[in-house]
Amino acid sequence: MAQKARIKDKELEALVDAFESSYMFQQPLPKVVGIEDDYIQVHYDRRRRVAPLGKRDLFTSFAKLAAHGEPTAKKIERWVGRFGLPVWDARPELVDDSMKATVPEYKPMSMAVNDFRREARFANDLLHLYALIRGRDAAPIKTRVRKVHSNLDQASALDQMFYERYEANMHSLLHETTDKRYDSFRKAFPSTEHEPGIRGTRARIRELVDMVTLLSAQSALGGITTSLISNVELRVGVQRGQGLAPSYKCPDLLSAIYLQFYLLVIKNKVPRFCENPACGELFFPTKSNQRHCHGATCRANARYHRKAGTA
Repeated sequence: MAQKARIKDKELEALVDAFESSYMFQQPLPKVVGIEDDYIQVHYDRRRRVAPLGKRDLFTSFAKLAAHGEPTAKKIERWVGRFGLPVWDARPELVDDSMKATVPEYKPMSMAVNDFRREARFANDLLHLYALIRGRDAAPIKTRVRKVHSNLDQASALDQMFYERYEANMHSLLHETTDKRYDSFRKAFPSTEHEPGIRGTRARIRELVDMVTLLSAQSALGGITTSLISNVELRVGVQRGQGLAPSYKCPDLLSAIYLQFYLLVIKNKVPRFCENPACGELFFPTKSNQRHCHGATCRANARYHRKAGTA
């Protein structure tokens, strides 16, 4: 039975700063969306804009379109009406207006329905692969690899990418003693005590194989995710009323979709400034409701100032 991809709502909170989202990626809001001759046709609003990364379900809503087979025309139109067309290296273009009108006008865009469904299937496969790997259980990973290997020509695009990277990682970790990932990862999975003799040796070998399996799968997923956001630029952003902070710039909607997936995978919450007035340092929270950095003094001072403010 396939493992269900369950992402809790709290995992999607604060992946992107609300103020920064419009600077990371913004485009005109779709005004009219229709499907004709197997093509999705979109006309854009001249006045209203949308910042898709400001919606915490940008990636998951796209992936879940293909959760029960091919998404229907109505589901496609509804999703495109919220975010736009998920096309690589393309976004709405301005109409060449020699009069230079105050309110810009955008050219209509189109996308083949089959291309949209293919991208949605890929995102859905990626979501399930992430759910599988983050379970940190080697057995279902081995099962998936065996199934892909037995029918590689018929495997999905994602499974082919994953299998190729997984096999390369396995070879490197098992045969190349210079691979530094091996030692660092082994420390995270210390060997348990085993009885001496053949049984103990077999148990230690199983532990080693499981460890290498998990590391190979994690590295493969990391490589795939890196390729999906290769066109995203690192930039210095601004958090409203607080200051400069790390941020990104996306060239198209698909890059923005997979940037949100990347932020989910690495659990990279939006950096915040410590609310202790005596500190104010930038830090990365480990909890969605964390408002101060990790020092005990800052926690105490922040609590004191919150109580003083409500007194």
